[in-house]
Amino acid sequence: MTSRSSAHQATAVRTGDGSAAVTRLAWIFGDRDVLMLLRRPLLAATHLRRHKVLALAPGLTPADQLELSGMGIESSAITLPGSGYNPFTAVSARRRLAQTLQAWRATALIIETGEGMDLAARAAAQAGVAGIFPLLPPLESGAPANPRIAANVSWRHAFSLASAVFVQTPNDARLLAGPLAKLRVPQHQLPAASLDLARLQAQALPMLDLGFVFFGLDCGASDASPAFADAVAAFGARCPHAKFRLAQSDPSTAVLAAQTSARLETTACDATSIQDQLLTLAQQAHVVVIDGTSAYQTLLLVLALALGRPVLLVDDVAHRNFIDVGVNGWLVPRDDVTALADCMASILKRPDLLPGMARAARLKAERRFDEHSAMTVLSSALGISDLRVR
Repeated sequence: MTSRSSAHQATAVRTGDGSAAVTRLAWIFGDRDVLMLLRRPLLAATHLRRHKVLALAPGLTPADQLELSGMGIESSAITLPGSGYNPFTAVSARRRLAQTLQAWRATALIIETGEGMDLAARAAAQAGVAGIFPLLPPLESGAPANPRIAANVSWRHAFSLASAVFVQTPNDARLLAGPLAKLRVPQHQLPAASLDLARLQAQALPMLDLGFVFFGLDCGASDASPAFADAVAAFGARCPHAKFRLAQSDPSTAVLAAQTSARLETTACDATSIQDQLLTLAQQAHVVVIDGTSAYQTLLLVLALALGRPVLLVDDVAHRNFIDVGVNGWLVPRDDVTALADCMASILKRPDLLPGMARAARLKAERRFDEHSAMTVLSSALGISDLRVR
């Protein structure tokens, strides 16, 4: 048996009576929002199976940690060097991370940060963590199919230490199938987000009597593309019955968005209850517009599909796989506000297509973003059991 296979099996150590032992899972994030908005369901589900969970992310606030603690998730704010860091900073950060993992007695580590992947993998190996599982960010289709996808990110060493690798889309799986096979590293597909779809049921589309509603989200500084607001301005007076609503997670952008177009209705959202507010606003819409790549936009995209709302997507590698063009949504090029406005105008001409696309949106969510399916993938890859059913 190879050392990598031994490491993978070590995450599923069994006790003397044959039952599975408790896994101590640490999960490192490069983005606090990914943890708080997208991954908490999986972390909580792992805890409910009576395993220990530690979440490590930059920028965690005391309120975040209190919220995670209430779900049984331990957490700690960490600092990972960014691109261009000097070697001494990297060595110091790796040493601190290794000490944290060793003190917590982690037996498995998931690394969900592209730039910090190699550093975290080396720290885990230094701390004696048995199972190391990189979780890759979405990859460009045109990227070279080798373990060094980005020029400033060295993933080869992380892959050499990995028990298995998680990818987010079928396209990523195809891109890395060859390189990972050569390294004898298995891969598993874990979606960018997951929801409990048994609890979150599809909702009927609103009646058209009061107007056709497009709904988008402005994340302020966390997202670079204000395309929806600009497209509303470009849309002009083409259809007086169309309504455009924009939720804002950053209050500082409210005045700017309101000045963009008089037709744009803005709603400020409270970060502490963002998911509930986005759910309510998405339910009132006929089409949800996604024009950015932040964790907030990913959350809205998954919520929209779960509710059964067609999605108009500004093309990006992170979200492209969520949309089947003409089936559950539409795709327009990035940095083309006119194309986005024209697409909204064309959607208004065929409202009869919406019910079928709404059903397809829900089916897409059920196939790809169900929390229970994601937990099955995670449990299988890490070799952990549900200790509630011993």
